[in-house]
Amino acid sequence: MGRVSSIIASEIESRLVFLLNKADVDGINIERPSINDGLKMTLVRDQALEVNISSEKLYFNDTTGSSIYEALLYDYAMGHYRRTKQNENLLQLINNNPNCNPVWPLVTAYYCAFFCAIDIGRIFNKININFDKEQIEELNRRSRSNDKTISSQRGFLGEIDETNNVISLSSNQEKPHAYAWFQLESTILNLVNKNRKWDELKTMRSIIKGSKYNNSGNRWLNLSDTRNKWNYTDPLLFHEKGDNLGGDFMKIIKNEINAEEWLVAAKTKTDDMSNATSVACFYKILYEATTKAYNNILTG
Repeated sequence: MGRVSSIIASEIESRLVFLLNKADVDGINIERPSINDGLKMTLVRDQALEVNISSEKLYFNDTTGSSIYEALLYDYAMGHYRRTKQNENLLQLINNNPNCNPVWPLVTAYYCAFFCAIDIGRIFNKININFDKEQIEELNRRSRSNDKTISSQRGFLGEIDETNNVISLSSNQEKPHAYAWFQLESTILNLVNKNRKWDELKTMRSIIKGSKYNNSGNRWLNLSDTRNKWNYTDPLLFHEKGDNLGGDFMKIIKNEINAEEWLVAAKTKTDDMSNATSVACFYKILYEATTKAYNNILTG
């Protein structure tokens, strides 16, 4: 494991320990995690949570001081199954056909990295959640106010106030993939502020920040934009063009190139090959970090 994976894993581990303390539990049942134990169903079903709706916003007051934190732990545990399965799918693609075109491995690696980003953001209190019609109706019923302004809404973004144990959610006006990456940049990747010698983290942050704030010229693509380009936009990527542009991506996936060393050398690269390669780097680093933290804290 590289040093950046270890650094990120350490931050995740600290958060998981924090959540265990807030939930006042020694551990959770990782053998049989259930969606009913996760955050969404806890918000919908747990009668100990006070629900208030006001001006198109949702507020949940955890009167127990622990329910929402235990739910976040279960979400991380359930996410481990999804991250692991996606990684298995990627390895199967590569192992079954060593000369396969990079398109499907890139899309598969992207989703593994994306799942990691979602799970990391959630334990750092960045909530991105969707409710169906029936769940919205239940929240309206439980609300202590007679405000029906969320009745037509489904997607919400928000954060947890750890001091008062309150979740505040607003209507989601941002694409979920972009939100996940921007929140990763604002939490984990801001570790670069602690030590400016971590050039790998600088490049990872630049890939996300550049795509968000620089709308002209030669720039890094957001990882989701790179995924879309390979999956939908350019059919020629399924042939020789993809073999060429995805060469370094495949080398990182196959451990022929070190992801963190590539990031150090790629501080100013923003070409098509580099955008593709960046997906492999995020996948490698985030999957290693989330898995290590899971094993060290939740299986111990």
